[in-house]
Amino acid sequence: MRVKLILYFMVPFVATLPAQFIQLDSELAARRINITERLASFEERQASLSIDQLFKNRGKVYFGTATDRGLLQRERNAAIIQANFGQVTPENSMKWQTLNPNQGQYNWVDADYLVNFAQQNGKTIRGHTLIWHSQLPGWVNSITNADVLRQVIRNHVLTVVGRYRGKIRAWVS
Repeated sequence: MRVKLILYFMVPFVATLPAQFIQLDSELAARRINITERLASFEERQASLSIDQLFKNRGKVYFGTATDRGLLQRERNAAIIQANFGQVTPENSMKWQTLNPNQGQYNWVDADYLVNFAQQNGKTIRGHTLIWHSQLPGWVNSITNADVLRQVIRNHVLTVVGRYRGKIRAWVS
């Protein structure tokens, strides 16, 4: 379906408008929608339970999202995550390149921020990712000896998992 025009309105704004009609044209049909009428009931249609709770009521463990410090520091994003998600997965903050850009030097600031946010808001954490072919620090990519690489990987995994022991529900590599 191809839509020529898509408009998004905030509920408070729409409530001040006179009844407006928008025509949506697609290959299948043309229809008229009274936006004021449709969106005026938006707040009434909000679930009393979070999306996470609705998933849990269906036997799922959690409903989660990928996020990081930059998103969590935006009040609106943090509020949406607090209200609707039971689990957070670090988008990039726990990837090797971010945590350990220089050999022997770890930068925990962004990963710790996410872990602290999750703990303060009762969210579980799904660790992502300890080892991945992408977003490796340059110094790891330059290792040519297999034994050295195995030891570096082992040290990295033990360091990260050790730091967040008991805080991360599961690790996905």
